[in-house]
Amino acid sequence: MRVGDPRLVLIVAAVLWLPGCAGNPVPREWRQPATVAQRSPRGGWIHIETLKASDGRSQASPPVEGELIAIDQSIHVLTAAGLQSVPMASVRRVTLVGYGTRAGALAGWAVGGGISTLSHGAFLIFTAPMWAITGVVAARSG
Repeated sequence: MRVGDPRLVLIVAAVLWLPGCAGNPVPREWRQPATVAQRSPRGGWIHIETLKASDGRSQASPPVEGELIAIDQSIHVLTAAGLQSVPMASVRRVTLVGYGTRAGALAGWAVGGGISTLSHGAFLIFTAPMWAITGVVAARSG
């Protein structure tokens, strides 16, 4: 592959978009910017994957998701059906989202910056990876 090869640009763009493949279980109306979420009385959105015992084997049961209310020996969640308590022993996996990040916007700027390095000539070898690395780190840490 040479420096100005379009395949290199596509590879860099694909690497930058990979972090965006992770799903977000939070409904759009619950995704608030950090500044709004810090002042909101609402809890974070929680998605709990639970286990249920059946014939001595553990099987996945339907997830519980909604607003996180409290955690003690159980996780208390306000769902669409009402308040539900999930015992800690039956929890398989938990995803808690406090606020909506702008990871997609950061990834878009990183892709744009990576494409702009085509004008850098031979220095593309140095500047394109910088855009890729900082873009992925910024999107993931957001």
